[in-house]
Amino acid sequence: MKSSIFTSLLFLSSGILLGGGTMYLLHISSSANHPTEGIERNVVNNSNGSSSAHAPQLNGDSTRHALSNVQPSLSLEDPSLHTNAFRRKLAIYTYVAGLSVQDLKTKLEELSSGSQKLSLHVQDELQSALVERLTIVNPETAVEFAVVQKVPDMDRTAEWYTWQDSSGEPAPLYMPVVRSVFSDWALSDLKDAISKAKSLSGDAKSNALSGILTVQEGQSLATYRQIARDLGDEERGVAFYVQSFSSGQIDDPKAAWREVIDLLDPNNYNHSIALNNIVKQWYEQDGFNVLDEIRESTLDSEIKHGAIHQILWQAAEENPAQAFQYALNMPSEGRHSPTLYTVVRKWSESDPQAAFQAVSAIEKSGQREQLQQTVAGYWARQEPWYVLENLDNFPNNIHESLRANAIREIARTSPKEAAELALEHTEAMRYSSLPWYVLNEWIEQDVEAAINWVYNGPVKDKDRYGWVQALTRELVDSDPRRAFDLAVKYDIPEDADNMGMGRYQEGLEADVISRITYDDLDLAVELLPQVREGITKTRAYTSVGSRYIENGHSTKALELGLKLPLENQASYFQSIAYSWARIDPAGLVESIKRLPTEEIRTRIAATLSSQWARENFTDEQIDTLKQYLSESARQALEDQ
Repeated sequence: MKSSIFTSLLFLSSGILLGGGTMYLLHISSSANHPTEGIERNVVNNSNGSSSAHAPQLNGDSTRHALSNVQPSLSLEDPSLHTNAFRRKLAIYTYVAGLSVQDLKTKLEELSSGSQKLSLHVQDELQSALVERLTIVNPETAVEFAVVQKVPDMDRTAEWYTWQDSSGEPAPLYMPVVRSVFSDWALSDLKDAISKAKSLSGDAKSNALSGILTVQEGQSLATYRQIARDLGDEERGVAFYVQSFSSGQIDDPKAAWREVIDLLDPNNYNHSIALNNIVKQWYEQDGFNVLDEIRESTLDSEIKHGAIHQILWQAAEENPAQAFQYALNMPSEGRHSPTLYTVVRKWSESDPQAAFQAVSAIEKSGQREQLQQTVAGYWARQEPWYVLENLDNFPNNIHESLRANAIREIARTSPKEAAELALEHTEAMRYSSLPWYVLNEWIEQDVEAAINWVYNGPVKDKDRYGWVQALTRELVDSDPRRAFDLAVKYDIPEDADNMGMGRYQEGLEADVISRITYDDLDLAVELLPQVREGITKTRAYTSVGSRYIENGHSTKALELGLKLPLENQASYFQSIAYSWARIDPAGLVESIKRLPTEEIRTRIAATLSSQWARENFTDEQIDTLKQYLSESARQALEDQ
């Protein structure tokens, strides 16, 4: 059952005073890092309104005195509280226990007004502790505080999204403080909590109901319904009852299944989670027999499929062969058969050889080949050398992907061997990104060895461009200057072959500059003067100019382009026009007159006046752009 952190810390203080502090410290430390969010299903709330073991009513003066002896020097402004969860909770609850009702109200008001200058972690947990303590000693006052709290605009729970999906109506505002107050109050005095909730209205009443229902785990459907009916929303009681099966041990999952299937909302995500927990435990008790009952039920087809998928995913870990046969014989789920794929994937993780033998016996060729490739991929990652040495035992159509997966795995521990293997199969893997994967691993382990191998190793001159490109691309994140230096100094031979992608005339530094702009635009600008002339410079300048525009500096993008040789400016401005029009259309319209030639102005104006780009501009701005059109361009635009 949900237990009060405040109560736990009260026991902590007593334990320290009685000499059992160490055991309590360990217990509270665990609670601080893994706070309990629900109650066990076999624990029943005290619904008659009397105090219970969940939240013992302790004398404020005695606990205040006891806790005043616990680390009195621990201040809420201590910097360590920001990162140390245990110290933070100990300091907060020790502090809160020493406050009167009036002090609690005052501190809550200070937090709400923002006058308390504490770290966000401390502020959030301090407010929770203050509200929790106030709920214990004076719940009426706690409610008065909670209902007037400002609601964060983006603070939405899974319940909120579920509400939108299931009802189609706007969800009530999510009021976490109201929920917290009524959850704690319902634990100690359910009758009074319900009575107070009845006096509320609108969003506050709705959140109070949610708070009360949250702590009813273990109660019957009738109890949930009655509480919700008393507060005007019986269906919410049903929804929360189903949700209560989302976690925890269920004594009779079969009975739970038969009860819950008539209550499920197919659009409620939380109900799907609850159902998965039920069928998981049902399968653990009764095995594969549960699948037949689920398939024969009248459940919504998507919910039924989800339940079967959950069971077979679990069964694939314990009895993969049987799970595979069941999934294989299921009615068609479409071309890709996601349940069968899930079972095969899980089986491949534990025994790829057995899984491969099983999928190889599938009659449908398309399905067989797809699953063979899936299993073989896992096999190659688990036993890469075995797969490479026995490649002929696998179907020809998956040799290339198998080889690539195996080499990638070898690269994790032996990047040089992986590089040499990749080099041996250059012709078979010309369009592969394998060099990038290999060099990424090698650079992390020994960057100098990787560089030396690429430049001085067995790579043929016609293939070296692709390897140097992969090297500089993978090096740029960790050492951008070194990557740029290697790229700008690499002379591209006329027969340069970029991994089979044909001849390339662009210097590698353009790609490096492009990547640097994402992390260090100033460095990219600093390196621009070293970029070689021609299309390399144009592309490098375009990368920087585009980033200027993305960052809101379109004037800098304009001035940068004007520094290019005139013959490169048309390409530059044409390339950045798209993002410029989207981000700063007014600035673009104002700047077009500064473009250097009539031809460039006409081309840009024609592009931006076309139908697909018009939505970025006002009618007045479009008229301004049209002033720069040539007669032929204007006529072409009118003919669209």
